[in-house]
Amino acid sequence: MEVGGRERETASGWGNKSLYICTTESKLDFRTRYAIHSIKLSDLLSLDEKRDDTSKGDHSDASKSKFKSKSKSNSCGGLQKVVAIYNDHVPRGMSCGVFGSQILFAGGTNFRPSGLEVSKKIYVFETDPTVDPNPSLKEFEPGFLESKGEPFLVELEGNLYALSGIYEGSPTFEVFSKFPKRDPPFFEGYFCCGGCHTYLSIAVAGTKILVSCPKNPKVFCFDVAKHRYLGEWTILSGSDCGLPFIGKTLVLDLDDTSDDKVLFTYQFIHSNVRKDNSEDWGIVPYRMSINDSESSISINPIKTEHLRRAVVPTEFWGVATTHSFVHLGGRKVCCVIARHIKQDEDDDWMSNNQDDGNKIRLAFLTFRFQFSGTSKSDDGDGFSAKILSTRIFEYDCSKEADAATYHATLAGCFLR
Repeated sequence: MEVGGRERETASGWGNKSLYICTTESKLDFRTRYAIHSIKLSDLLSLDEKRDDTSKGDHSDASKSKFKSKSKSNSCGGLQKVVAIYNDHVPRGMSCGVFGSQILFAGGTNFRPSGLEVSKKIYVFETDPTVDPNPSLKEFEPGFLESKGEPFLVELEGNLYALSGIYEGSPTFEVFSKFPKRDPPFFEGYFCCGGCHTYLSIAVAGTKILVSCPKNPKVFCFDVAKHRYLGEWTILSGSDCGLPFIGKTLVLDLDDTSDDKVLFTYQFIHSNVRKDNSEDWGIVPYRMSINDSESSISINPIKTEHLRRAVVPTEFWGVATTHSFVHLGGRKVCCVIARHIKQDEDDDWMSNNQDDGNKIRLAFLTFRFQFSGTSKSDDGDGFSAKILSTRIFEYDCSKEADAATYHATLAGCFLR
């Protein structure tokens, strides 16, 4: 098997492209189930679910419920189960990414009698039927050269870069199968054992990987165009508070005439932002600019209500959710928000009753953004966005495993 597959050709329009949704389900038997679902973009943006008017954002329960498409089956209004893996050999806490036409689950940890063991494993699923007409989620050997817990995975310039996401022993950063490099500088100050989670903030801007973390709130930059096989990280001045989010996010070009980028986050919006003085969560865009000659970065929120008015049900507000941004091409973006629910959320979460109806509910908010004007101020002038569709699906994660799910998250979403 060859990790990376081959890059699929870009079809005009939506074509046969699908959005792949990767989830993790932590079970009470101390095992983890990894699942991949998909939905065709033509189904995601079907005419009967389009929402073209963002100026009349209605946050009533009635307006939210009309977007809900629920089913007790694993095929829900276009959302299809693709593949899953669940056994004693699969590590917990694997992360996912893409490399060519393949979706990867990699890294993670295993409990051993001697303690926590960080994994080097990589599992691969081929999305191109011309490469593998009967694909499955299978282990690729030999895996990483160095162990990685909850790694960040990104494909840049034809290489797969993998960065440890938790501090365990000696965290590493490597180009797949080539060059590992130990102890990236943003882990400095972490003297702990047992898999101390660092809550890294990570973004990819062009050929640059940007990282910050709470204990080292600088912005560290690795440019693969300058250091293809792992040179040194540089510190970008201009942002002493690090990146304005936790986890991973999406960075795109703001326009075609400058080096400015737009960075999308899903976060809490303080009450003084909204005109109706409510407190909720929403999509917040930031304008980001990197000056290579001065090794500096500027990040400022764009004060626009086009996305803050998006109709996202209150059940998806808060830290109990996980999310992922996906670039659909051009200026179209989809924000996928996931929430683990039970049929009766008042039940004991430790119950191993398979009839509890553990489900993962997914909200898909698709929008188009545009920018006009040359102003570099952060007042939002020239930035606008239009909601294209808002869809909600769910699937039952309690019927295909030996134990109940006590925690489920969205691991990532990819367009292929």
